[in-house]
Amino acid sequence: MMPKKIFGDLYFSQDAGFYYYMTTTQKVQDGKQTVSAKYQLWMSLTNAVNLLLTLLRIISGLMLLFFLLGTGFIYGLAKRLNRPLVNLTQYTKVLNDNNWSQAVDSLPVPTKPTEVRELSIEFNQLLHSINQQAENDRQFVSNVSHELKTPIAGIRGHVELIQRHGKRDPKMVPDALAVIDRESLRMQRMIESLLNLSHASQLTIDRQPTDLVPLVAKVVGDYQRQIAQDIMLVADDSVRRRVNSATVEQIFLALLNNAGKYSPPTGIITVRVTNKEISVSDVGPGISNGDKARVFERFYRGSQTGANSTVKGTGLGLAIVKQLVALNRGDIQILDNQPTGSRFLMHFPTDS
Repeated sequence: MMPKKIFGDLYFSQDAGFYYYMTTTQKVQDGKQTVSAKYQLWMSLTNAVNLLLTLLRIISGLMLLFFLLGTGFIYGLAKRLNRPLVNLTQYTKVLNDNNWSQAVDSLPVPTKPTEVRELSIEFNQLLHSINQQAENDRQFVSNVSHELKTPIAGIRGHVELIQRHGKRDPKMVPDALAVIDRESLRMQRMIESLLNLSHASQLTIDRQPTDLVPLVAKVVGDYQRQIAQDIMLVADDSVRRRVNSATVEQIFLALLNNAGKYSPPTGIITVRVTNKEISVSDVGPGISNGDKARVFERFYRGSQTGANSTVKGTGLGLAIVKQLVALNRGDIQILDNQPTGSRFLMHFPTDS
């Protein structure tokens, strides 16, 4: 069979396989004569081709092996890295399927990888906040129910008393109606406080640079005309803060109401509006260290209320104050007043 030319001087035949074949003619000077010499070069490439094919097969095999090993390694690594995320996903899915019927304080925190560990820690903090808020909401509903049960029971009891004995004993009707009026007024104030609290939690306010001195002086003057207690206002010529005027009036009115409840009739309530201090102080029994951390909670009225049953209130006033101060981007803290009483110290931003 005739050899087949592949390209150039490369040929292929069934017998010899691939080979290199080249011919050339060269003139050589032999004395006085010029002789043409013809050269032929033939070299078999079969071994080289076989070696190349063997190398290609080895390389292809190694590539396939490394591909399979790499795929398995990457799959195992990805599975290992994703296992904590899968566990978190499954855990949260179980919670969602159970509608969070069981309170869970934390989810499992893996040691590795670092990113998933940090994500788990942040998720647990979020979960703790959610659980705390849920517990606060449950406590809030329980407190509302408890606070409303008392006036409702009083109203219904005296209504039944009038229905049973009103005709036979007309003299008891005015007393029963007075109790009904008092308890219904108590319910009205509580509902108004709840509405104010709900409104404060959703309120968006416009804060402007405001001189607090005339604003607080007006609140103190209006409140002083309503009560017999003395109020002393200590103020600088001007104290400018970036606040919302309407909410600041509510804050000081609520704090004056609170101070009036716990101060004796002869006690002096002190309001300070200076560049060094913005506060409302009373001379009441004071607030224990244990109660200071909780008096801003809804319906919490502190241990001093138990000792003084004449103090009336819903336990919502200071909770509203806390929210309104926060809306103004300020903060409020409770300090002991000297020699007795409590001092509500506030800080409001000047330019932010």
